[in-house]
Amino acid sequence: MAESADENIETDCQEILRVCGILEKISEQYAEDSPESLALRDAAHAFQSLQFHRGLSRAYKNLKATINGEKEAEINAKLKEYGIDPTDFEDDI
Repeated sequence: MAESADENIETDCQEILRVCGILEKISEQYAEDSPESLALRDAAHAFQSLQFHRGLSRAYKNLKATINGEKEAEINAKLKEYGIDPTDFEDDI
């Protein structure tokens, strides 16, 4: 089974913190308002935006696949894991 949404979010957050930490250490070598420091700040913001975009894109694709029924087997397996019979919901549709 694929990584859960929570695992994806945690992985994305860890990667953002790791990369931004590196950029922050590099920026400490420059004066606060120097072009280099400002460029590193902008790079950190761009990286965060890119990671957020990737996360939203993953969530959108997952939602679309779920709506299209492509995830039905995975969802049913998860429900059974929790002791829920997926066929109990067939009359609700």
